[in-house]
This record gives sequence, structure tokens and C-alpha cells, in this order.
Amino acid sequence: MHGTIIPGCPETYQSTQQSEQQQQFQSEHEQGQQSRYRQGDQHQKVRRVRQGDIVATPAGVAKWVYNDGDTPLVMVSLFDTSNNENQLDNNRRSFYLGGNPQQQRERQQRDIPIQGFEQDNSSNNIFSGFDDQMLAEAFGVSRDIARKVKGPK
Repeated sequence: MHGTIIPGCPETYQSTQQSEQQQQFQSEHEQGQQSRYRQGDQHQKVRRVRQGDIVATPAGVAKWVYNDGDTPLVMVSLFDTSNNENQLDNNRRSFYLGGNPQQQRERQQRDIPIQGFEQDNSSNNIFSGFDDQMLAEAFGVSRDIARKVKGPK
């Protein structure tokens, strides 16, 4: 699955299927019948990707990918750092919500603790600044899981 969040877009997306479900729910509800209606995300479009798909996204948009299949997902990304949308310099910058998977993989392969590595890794993790207990309560998981989400210290 692939989703993009484009800055400045109004939060008005609602799929046709969702609209039909909502209309059906309202008419059934008005008739006094019970209905099971599951409301989905109406504000961003989620697309399923398959082998060979090409997904183009505008410069500067936040995007996410989730593999819910049973085969590995291999992605190749091309970045144009000379694009006028790049307001800083000709260097690409990545931010990973839950840490940098490339650094974690390299560390596991080496299996050698490196002084200062954890500090570099945690700076790429949005959860590193939060308390374990608060994360555990927010996500409804144990403190141990919350600690793993934050990554090593």
C-alpha cells in the first residue's frame, strides 16, 4: 500500500465506495435497521501497488509505504536534488518515522556496538523524545514494545 500526503490539499478525499456505504448506512439507520458501517480514512487516498508498478510523487510530499503481502517489496527511489522545490542544497535528506532501517540493518550485520551510533539513530526517530510509558499508553502496547519502537539508546 502506498499513501501520499500533499501539503495544501484540503482534507476532502472520500472514495466512491465510502460514499455509497455512508448513504446506505444513513438510509438503513433512518429505517430503524441496524447496520455495521466501518468508516475508513476519508482524507487520503491509499493505493495498492503490485510488481512492476511505478509510483511518481511530487517533490516535498510526505509518503508512506506498508507491505501487507507475503512477498518482499523492493523499491527504487529517484530524487532530483537540483529541483527548484529543494530549498536547501543539493543533498537529499531522509526522515524515518521509527528510525533508520538501513543503519539498523548495517549494525546487525556488523554486530559491533559503535559509540555514538545510537545518538545518530535516535535523531531520525520521532518517538525518541517521548517517555516509554506515554508511548505505551498511546499505542496500547507494553512498555517493552514502546521501548523497541523508540530504538536503542
